[in-house]
Amino acid sequence: MTLDGDKEMKARLSAGALEFPTEVRAALREYVKEKGEIARQRAPLGPTGNLRASGKTRVALGGKKGNLSVSMVFGGASAPYANVVAWGRDGKGGNPFMQDTLMEAVPTAAPEIAEKIELKKVFK
Repeated sequence: MTLDGDKEMKARLSAGALEFPTEVRAALREYVKEKGEIARQRAPLGPTGNLRASGKTRVALGGKKGNLSVSMVFGGASAPYANVVAWGRDGKGGNPFMQDTLMEAVPTAAPEIAEKIELKKVFK
């Protein structure tokens, strides 16, 4: 038994499978950027604003298996005190603004990211 259009359907599914990681990466990039902005708004402003301004997010494709890695970073040369602000020092608690943002995101991350994947771009 053969179906009309089965070869075209297989071709579209195969092409979509190749395009899917690109769309997942785009959706993840958008999601992480949104969460990074929330963390940025929660970061203490301080006298210079450097800590808040230092926030960066990144989604990278790596390895032969096409694994995605995500990072959200605050600090660096312009705000080397970021860890002390976030975690505290000498028994004084800090302001874990980035950790709080990420922990709040965990329960709904998968469905929120899935909503951002544009399947129409995958299966053209």
